[in-house]
Amino acid sequence: MEIEIEGKLGGSQDFEDGDKASIEQSATPTAARRLHPDLVVTEGFVLLVRKLDARADEEQFYPIDLNKYWLAPNTVYPDGLPLLSRTDLTAAIVEVIDAFLYRVEPSKSRHTRVAFIVGTLAKFFEYMWFNDVYKLSQLTEALFDRLFDLLVEGGWHSALSIKVRLEKALSALSEEDRGHALFIGHNQNKSVKSEEVKKLVATNIESREVAVYFRMIKLFQLDRGWISKLPKAAEEESVSSDGYGYSILRQTLESINMLYGITDGPQIFPYVEHVTRAKRATSPPGKTINMSPAIAGMLLSSAFKWVYDYSEYVIKILSELCDSAVMVSREGQTTLGCNYAQVLNNSSARKAIEELTGLNIKWVDSRYGRDGLSVRELIQCLQTACFIVVAALNARRRDEIEHRKFGVHYGCCQEVKESDGLFELTIYVEKSLKDYDVFYVGESTVKAVSVLERLQDCYVSLDKLLGRDVWEATPVRERVLFSYRRMSRIDGVGKKKCWYHFEGGPEGAASKFLSLALNEDVESFPVTPHMFRRMYCLIFMYRYEFSDIRYLSHHLRHSDLVQTQTYVTDPDNVSELESIDAYYGSKHASLSSKQHIIDIQSEMREVANEKLGDIVFSIITGDSHAGGFSRFVRTIYKRFMKSVDFSELDIEARANKVASRLQGKGYLPEPFKHGNCMAGSARAQLTAACRSSDGTGPKKMRASPELCSKCPLHCTNVKFLENLKADFIVMKDRVAEMQGGSLELRTLKTDADNLEKLIQHYDLQFGS
Repeated sequence: MEIEIEGKLGGSQDFEDGDKASIEQSATPTAARRLHPDLVVTEGFVLLVRKLDARADEEQFYPIDLNKYWLAPNTVYPDGLPLLSRTDLTAAIVEVIDAFLYRVEPSKSRHTRVAFIVGTLAKFFEYMWFNDVYKLSQLTEALFDRLFDLLVEGGWHSALSIKVRLEKALSALSEEDRGHALFIGHNQNKSVKSEEVKKLVATNIESREVAVYFRMIKLFQLDRGWISKLPKAAEEESVSSDGYGYSILRQTLESINMLYGITDGPQIFPYVEHVTRAKRATSPPGKTINMSPAIAGMLLSSAFKWVYDYSEYVIKILSELCDSAVMVSREGQTTLGCNYAQVLNNSSARKAIEELTGLNIKWVDSRYGRDGLSVRELIQCLQTACFIVVAALNARRRDEIEHRKFGVHYGCCQEVKESDGLFELTIYVEKSLKDYDVFYVGESTVKAVSVLERLQDCYVSLDKLLGRDVWEATPVRERVLFSYRRMSRIDGVGKKKCWYHFEGGPEGAASKFLSLALNEDVESFPVTPHMFRRMYCLIFMYRYEFSDIRYLSHHLRHSDLVQTQTYVTDPDNVSELESIDAYYGSKHASLSSKQHIIDIQSEMREVANEKLGDIVFSIITGDSHAGGFSRFVRTIYKRFMKSVDFSELDIEARANKVASRLQGKGYLPEPFKHGNCMAGSARAQLTAACRSSDGTGPKKMRASPELCSKCPLHCTNVKFLENLKADFIVMKDRVAEMQGGSLELRTLKTDADNLEKLIQHYDLQFGS
């Protein structure tokens, strides 16, 4: 597609003494060239960017209307100008986006990144224009630095002086403007019309950013006597516009940097080392909050109840409602849900689930209060339970599970042929591979996917019987499972898909499940999807140390929590991974699995660093520990006390200092059933009790309670001692069951005797 941007406005001359006439000349036309195949510029100057996450039945392009952007008032143009009046700046945006699309790898969020870049450049041009700079080549280092400081201080609100400009624009209104579009509308007492504010001020701040000026506008109306009192929504002070955090600041600087190198672009590179600069100017980015074992146990326990105990009744209720709609349709009636109240009231499945849960299923779809649930909420609770099972047991991201195009789909979970119950899940890998791959999964994941498929079966069967079947026309992998339908008296079960999103807020699809599972308001502990991925890593790291883990193991139906995906998280299983690749004969699978290892291990390393801090803190505060590493930490701490001034630090801060030093040396915990191995990548690993004779480091497959008890890198505590005692009981039971005289019996008795001596040794050490 050939496109040429041309026009008469938008001169690129310097302004002298505010001489407006000096810019009335033609802009240099942009050379005609072919744009990226996924970018279209319409005659009305709307950018159309292909959406890579669009389903076959959705619009394939994302529109970005350049007509809505403005250039700020300045000394030459006191009322501002539409951005499109400057073809050089308009062309700059198109050129930046075109180059970006050629450079960036395809991803499902690409079009939203493009929208962010366009919005950022429009605001930057507004800033440039506001400061009487009229062409990109005039930009100076001082202007870029000033913008950086303002963004850190108060975001674009400060950089563009929005409050001052809005006050000036409002003060210029007369009595005739009382009926201005800014002040009228259905929601005038609850919100502000963002597009009218942007037009009045000639600004490009986002609609969500305009909300902070609602009270200011209402106070202006009150002062003029145009309203008698402030609406309730404007009584409280608006939240101030804080400066940008690291992530948004980094992305903003990155977008501005894209201007360098384009036709007639800036002569200097805007922000060198923008990532480092953003980090230094802002607080560290927030991390995902860890779930406590208690919260994790409650959520998993509740999820398993819904999947295993309640799902049959929820599916039965939905099936009964669908059957009722079909029956009414066959009778020639158009009000397909006319019998829904009666069907729900007579449903034995409804009565059964009420008895099991203590819930009151009152309505089909709408939510009228806190004292009951609707069928729609039942379905969302079941979908939330399935989401938690898949996420927590497989360390999957939210969109890999629930995305409307790339989420788990019908038929994604299949039994491996001749495998005696081994299942594999075909699922999209979002960040690294950006494609589908296969992972082994356990029984509970298989059950959760099956429940989701049966819910969809109800909708698909209904659509076929009502003659509105779109199932066959849908690509196989777009038959995703996390959708539901609205239900009503008129339509029965609606045709339009509603997409499930795991949101824990008061109005979120997961809110009812979370409030029931945690027995409290969902706002008291905000649960986010990434917590389940992190929980997977936490369980791996702490799995031998806390009694709650056995409770979790029971509900996962595994002897060990990492059983289903150990081959993608444990570096010692590389040979097994390679054998799997050889079986499938696929380089693609190998690449994906290795990428997945890197991805999961990066999460686990962060958890391991936190674990190291916990261990150090526990040791220096006097908790009972055994093993060479605990003695080493106490020695290091004493040295620190002599050489470093800790007087102003509390005990936790001191522990963090010591842990940081150890982390820098490569020490990192790795859990075993009898304790933590702290070798990590430290040079001291050459002193490990399990080290090889050739000096190549520890051989952890040799690790045992007896051998590790003599190791300077071993660290254990009372919780691990409980594991040893449990193992000893199992060993004694096995000895009692075995036939006398066998080699296996003699070996087992020797191991049991050694373990008993070790337990007695630790009992004395711990005083238990």
